[in-house]
Amino acid sequence: MAAIECIGVTFTAATVAGSIGAAFTGDSLTIRNCPLGAQLVNTWAGHQTGALGVVVADNIRSPRMHDSTQGIRLLNVSTAAIALMTFAVPQLPVGQSSPLVSQDTLSVMIQGTAAAGDIENRIIEIYYPSLPGSEQNLIGYLELQKRLVNLVTVQVGLTAAGVAGNWSGAAALNATFDLLRANTNYALLGGSSTATGSTPCAIGVRGADTANLRVAYPGHPNPIHTRGWFVDNARAFGLPMIPVINSANKANTMIEVSSDENASNYVAFLNFAELKG
Repeated sequence: MAAIECIGVTFTAATVAGSIGAAFTGDSLTIRNCPLGAQLVNTWAGHQTGALGVVVADNIRSPRMHDSTQGIRLLNVSTAAIALMTFAVPQLPVGQSSPLVSQDTLSVMIQGTAAAGDIENRIIEIYYPSLPGSEQNLIGYLELQKRLVNLVTVQVGLTAAGVAGNWSGAAALNATFDLLRANTNYALLGGSSTATGSTPCAIGVRGADTANLRVAYPGHPNPIHTRGWFVDNARAFGLPMIPVINSANKANTMIEVSSDENASNYVAFLNFAELKG
């Protein structure tokens, strides 16, 4: 069965020349075994810099990609908004992917200012057309249109740890508002997020319906980029990329956040479509 996995990479005091990051606790930069070939779908980062207008060029590379020197090079530009952090915008064209090789290990570099304690994070979104042992529940855009009954947004409050990068602040899907109808399937369309401090890098969702792999959308303050994240991907790629969560699993479906050391209180707004059948 097909599966989506979002892998986190964290960096502390990344240098101007660039530092190689480490996978979040529990994540791995080694591509899983996929007989049909995995795809790098998209990537985004939460950056901090020491001055306005600083341009940083990150990269994702491996010996099995186009080249092992620069790989896929990614531009980030700092902004004055929210503690000089770059917003986590998707950095690859939606609908275009890069092939990945099973058992290959990615190397991810971020440029920074070597500021002590500054944490930068990057999220890498991978699509597996077939992942042995995975029971992830995904549908495509046309199936969503046929089965859609109602729209509903679920709000979840998150308190991040932040100091070590990584995913943190885990809260159940029904922790803040218990809105989902019993024994009903819901398609996760996308979402948005707010913060009292720094902008989150990503909002992650993980549970039985995602095969305990984490799916995620960027933590951008403007929901135009993220409100239909999974729907947009499914339409652009023509693939089943919309996670479906059954309400029976709401208490065990965890919502998490990726943040920097300026971690704060976040609110995730997850957009769902109630499905028939």
